[in-house]
Amino acid sequence: MGNDSSKLDFMYLYDNAGQIRGEVPIIGYRSHRLLFPGDGSMIMSVSTTKMAQINAIGQVVNVWSTGDYELHHDYAFDDDGNLLVLASHAGSEADLDVDRAAAKKDKDDRANVEDLIIKIDIATGDVSLVVDLGDIFPDLKARAKVASDGDLDWIHINTIQWLGGGTVLLSSRETSTVIQLTDIYGTPTVDWLMGSPDFWAGSGFEVKLLQAQGDFSLNAGQHSVTYLPSSDTATTGRYQVLLYDNNFGAAESYPKFDWGQLGAAVVTDYSRGTHSFGRIFTVDETARTYELVDQIAVPFSGYVSSAQRVGDSDSMLVASGQAKTFAEYDRYGLPIATYEMEAEKYIYRVYKYDL
Repeated sequence: MGNDSSKLDFMYLYDNAGQIRGEVPIIGYRSHRLLFPGDGSMIMSVSTTKMAQINAIGQVVNVWSTGDYELHHDYAFDDDGNLLVLASHAGSEADLDVDRAAAKKDKDDRANVEDLIIKIDIATGDVSLVVDLGDIFPDLKARAKVASDGDLDWIHINTIQWLGGGTVLLSSRETSTVIQLTDIYGTPTVDWLMGSPDFWAGSGFEVKLLQAQGDFSLNAGQHSVTYLPSSDTATTGRYQVLLYDNNFGAAESYPKFDWGQLGAAVVTDYSRGTHSFGRIFTVDETARTYELVDQIAVPFSGYVSSAQRVGDSDSMLVASGQAKTFAEYDRYGLPIATYEMEAEKYIYRVYKYDL
């Protein structure tokens, strides 16, 4: 799903034998995932500012611009089939609460704070701001440090999952926290947080933390969070959350926090990383708890990467982006097939679809 090229690039299609079956050209950046509206077409990002719809015979039938925003990392359909897109302001610092002029390399550098959710109306192409996470966590944003590149990347949302009825799951890499928001089209409200009590201490959101059940290291820098409801989720409030746990505790925004507090297994020195994990948690919204129910150790990748439940099976497809490998594992955690790619930087995500 892309390697951050600044020029013409491709999304690559492989079969189960690892044979390449097709290339879908993109303008640049990444194709983060495929969305299927149900008419035989697919929707994907083709640059930092454009989403495209491609029909079953390969024709581009719609292109939507992100307007005054730049896309990053992920997108999803809402209940009306419109696109919810993770975004940053394009070239604007008007929303920032800190003066970062001295930290910028050049006066024309753009600050990419990766803390917004926008909506693209697929019928009209209209773009609107839905959530500014700085409005929800203003104190957290105010205490974050500017990165060495001049950006205030204080929360770094890298995944969005639509649960229906105005509720979304978000993954925040910079805080090593999974966040559930409700009523995003009305008054966005934090429902729960899956993260470190030590990190969130004194934030005012301590009561929103789910309580970990059992003895395990907490998720660190996670990516590719997936909501997995069951047939009785509506009545029990229980469901599973699958994620790629990078197992790398580090954040330039919060240099004074000891990320080793997330657990003994968490890597805080990138050069010493050996394993990341594909992990499945069961969340109980009624009891306000979560527990680790499955875990597969995979090659270490401190950043990027993905994990996916394959169809209705119990197998898991895991891509370790910076290791440039991906593998499908069976229900016992044994590899069915493993692949390695050549890439200049990394492979961002790998997902399996029936096309």
